Amino acid sequence: MRHSQHFQAWGHRGGWPGAQARAGWLLALAPALLLGGCGGQASREAETARQPAANREAAKGSSCDVDEAALREGTALLESGEANAAKERLARGLASLEACHEPDKVRLAATLYALGEAHTALRELDRARDRFETALVLNRKLYGPVHEYTVETMEMLGVVADYAGDYREAEAAFRAVVAALGERLPATHPDMLRARSNLAINLKLQKRYAEAERILDAVIPELRRLPPGEALGHALNVLGTILYDREDFERARANFGESAVILEAVRGPKHPDVATPLYNLCGLELDAKHLDAALEACERARTIREAVYPASHPQVQSVVQRHEEVRRALGLP
Repeated sequence: MRHSQHFQAWGHRGGWPGAQARAGWLLALAPALLLGGCGGQASREAETARQPAANREAAKGSSCDVDEAALREGTALLESGEANAAKERLARGLASLEACHEPDKVRLAATLYALGEAHTALRELDRARDRFETALVLNRKLYGPVHEYTVETMEMLGVVADYAGDYREAEAAFRAVVAALGERLPATHPDMLRARSNLAINLKLQKRYAEAERILDAVIPELRRLPPGEALGHALNVLGTILYDREDFERARANFGESAVILEAVRGPKHPDVATPLYNLCGLELDAKHLDAALEACERARTIREAVYPASHPQVQSVVQRHEEVRRALGLP
């Protein structure tokens, strides 16, 4: 039995570079706000002085009791892939922001975006969509239609649509992102490469393999010119699933292996993104009857996912099922 229909094209795509920059901004800003006391007005001036005047006005907010620790911890947990714990901290921080008489709209938008990422990782898709849609309205008002934060949020709405199986909606979102980025960035810019990779993943999910492969064949060489990063790791993984469908098993195996190595180097060995190519490698080795290799890959993927997701999460359920299939094939209890 071949497992191609059960291969996974992505981990949590919100962990790619554009969203990382956003999370880093939120984390870097929170300690600075603490220096100025409650609300941090004096410290915030240094940050907002670099923003357009309209954005500075929106960013002022008012002095109030913002839960800085929750925002700081939530952002760090999200970065490490601990989505459930991140969601709890960020929700607490969001509540404290919303309780302000005049909430700081810049931080409100960033927190909503980060919460959307946590909900996405946990497959709480209705909640994720709600967070991103609210953040998108704020970002358009604060920054305009083609600013990187606005475009990132549009991109994440596409990711949510992909997870929900709304592939045509997701495709429209990704094409809009590529068009928006194209107004200010060259085709080889890392953000453009990431957006084109997301479009390729979407096309692969629609079984439009030739279109997806053409994009990846153009994107991956450009990503290799950059320092190894998540965008390359994810692109190699999805290309591996296409190669597997084409029965090019050796190249598929190489892509899954390289993807796992890159994602582990960038995100750490316990990050859930690492589990996706490992899960795919397990399926390939199971089909090839390389059962010891399949068991090793599945055990690693299962350990990672069970550490960060609840038992009801679809990626936990899928890896448990595959791991048990490998164990049965080996005659293990």
